Formats: sequence, structure tokens, C-alpha cells
Amino acid sequence: MSKRKKPGRGAPRASRTDWVAARDRWVYSFTLTLDDIAEEFGVAVSTVRRRSSLEKWGDLRREAKEQQLTKVASEGLKRAFEHRAEAVEALLRVEYMESLSHAQQMQALRKTQGASWTPGSHKAHADAMGVVFSRIRLSLGLPTDITKSSVDMSIDDRLTAIEKDLEDGLDGAL
Repeated sequence: MSKRKKPGRGAPRASRTDWVAARDRWVYSFTLTLDDIAEEFGVAVSTVRRRSSLEKWGDLRREAKEQQLTKVASEGLKRAFEHRAEAVEALLRVEYMESLSHAQQMQALRKTQGASWTPGSHKAHADAMGVVFSRIRLSLGLPTDITKSSVDMSIDDRLTAIEKDLEDGLDGAL
């Protein structure tokens, strides 16, 4: 009487193991151990260790982690720049509207006062506009310590330039 082989004993277990799936599962999991892979795929731990050593799974995992970190960092920076750009744009819109409001108020006062209007009589509006311009410059990363000596422009010159911009339709630009 011949001995019958028990099921599953003819071929080595390793040949039935999907090693590509096992490798990929370990490489891209970042948390599983080789012991976990052995248990999940029904293979001896020593066999998984040998296979991972021969195929350099550790190097593959390090490369996969680096790629993932680079991707996450790149996406994070991209989102940060997008949010920064959106925030600066919103801030500039607010600052623009505020400066436009001051300019329109000064323009209206200048028209109603006619010849009696002097730049000094509306210093509060001009100073407020200076603050707005400083905030805009700060938002854009430009220097804010501009003095009269570095920018030789009087209040009257500034108002004249603003009036010209308003007449040219700058208020519809943003």
C-alpha cells in the first residue's frame, strides 16, 4: 500500500506565495513588520526575512517613504502658498477699498471747498491713507519706512495723483 501525500505537502509553500503583493504590502504600509507579513501571507518569518533581504525591501521602503514625504511636503507648501496668495489678495482688496474711500472723501472735500482747500486742512485723511499704503506695502513685503526725503511727494501731489487715477477709472480696476 502506497502512502498518500497529505494535501499541501507536495510543493514548497514559498512558490504559492504572491511575493510581489507581500513586498508591496510591506514596502508601502510603513507600519507593518516582516512578522506581520509572514502571518498575513501564511509564510514562515525566516522565509520573509530571507526574501526581503535578497530583494532589498528595506531600500524600497526607504525610497517609498522619501517619495511620500516629498509629495506631502510639496503639496503642503503649494497649499500654503495658495492660501498666502489668497490672503494677500483679500487684504489688498480691503486696503484698496479703504484707500479709495479716503481718496473719494478728500476729493469731495476739495471740490466743495474749491479754492479754499489746502492739503493741510485734510491731514487726517492723508495720514489715514499713508497708514493704508504702509499696510499694503507690508502685505507685499515692501519696505514701510519711507520718509518724505526718500519719496519727495507732498500731500497735494499725492491727492492729485489719486484724483487722476480716479478719473482714469482706477476704482473699477480691482
